[in-house]
Amino acid sequence: ERFLHVAAGAPSASPLGFERGIESYFAAVTNARVAAGAGAQVAALSLPADVPFGFAALTPVFALGNKDLKPQTVTGYELGYRGEILRNGYVTVDVYLNQKRDFVTALLPGVNPNYPRLFTTGVDLLKNLDDITALVNSLSIPAANKAALLASQPALRGGYNALVNLATTLPDGSRALVLSYANGGRVEERGFELGTGIQLTDHLRVDGTYSQFDFSIKRATIPGDRLVPNTPAKKGTVAIAYTGYGRFDLGASARFVEGYHWLAGVFDGFVPAAQMINANAGYQIGTNVRAQIAATNLFDQRRFEMYGGSVNGRRVLAGVTATF
Repeated sequence: ERFLHVAAGAPSASPLGFERGIESYFAAVTNARVAAGAGAQVAALSLPADVPFGFAALTPVFALGNKDLKPQTVTGYELGYRGEILRNGYVTVDVYLNQKRDFVTALLPGVNPNYPRLFTTGVDLLKNLDDITALVNSLSIPAANKAALLASQPALRGGYNALVNLATTLPDGSRALVLSYANGGRVEERGFELGTGIQLTDHLRVDGTYSQFDFSIKRATIPGDRLVPNTPAKKGTVAIAYTGYGRFDLGASARFVEGYHWLAGVFDGFVPAAQMINANAGYQIGTNVRAQIAATNLFDQRRFEMYGGSVNGRRVLAGVTATF
């Protein structure tokens, strides 16, 4: 987040198209009013003949880090309880509250002071467009002529709004469209976790967990930031373990996760709900040697836990442990 430097999209021809478009519009308005005898009025608007942006044919789009980011601070409160149930079981309850300050935003335009907005220096294009609108509306000319003179303005204002927070000058003097990070606001996370387990027989045990998560924005200091916790609101597990007569032991678990939205950098999407089965087995070979095998995602379901991350299939690990 401090040293990021990657392309955030394909180079764009839109900035140069906007620059040429607004120069052509100013020239067309000037020529039309001069020809109609209103040259002095147009000259008073001081419309720039050459907009000083200097975009290349293709303007790069970058996601850049912010070297001035402050560390995020977290103040956490937690309360837990564990109690025995029956003779061979237990139950746990934990509740928590986390207050995060100066959290790091998602990638946003116009938030990094190291890359100042290009459109705020040199010319005021929106004022130029407003001045043209006021002048045209004040003239005693047919409505059709007024409409023709103002027809290009909606597209030009749209182009300005699309670029105003993105366009900047890089340290080497070149122009670019930049997204970056900033510190912003305060959020509050809260939730609870439940756990329980019981030894059903001398050889069979069952455990389970359930957790629920929520968050709220207490103060947002960066307009336009999308705050996403990248965490499922609900998840749970169920596990069963068997320690057999003799040297065998077996285990299986199921994990259930609710779907959730993920937003990190340029990766923005939905992580679907998932259910996953894991299993393990072990065998004691003599006094000092044990063999074990463990399978994660036993049924080889195609799962991912981060949008933009790897897709995880089945993973099987086997090994032999010797003690001396």
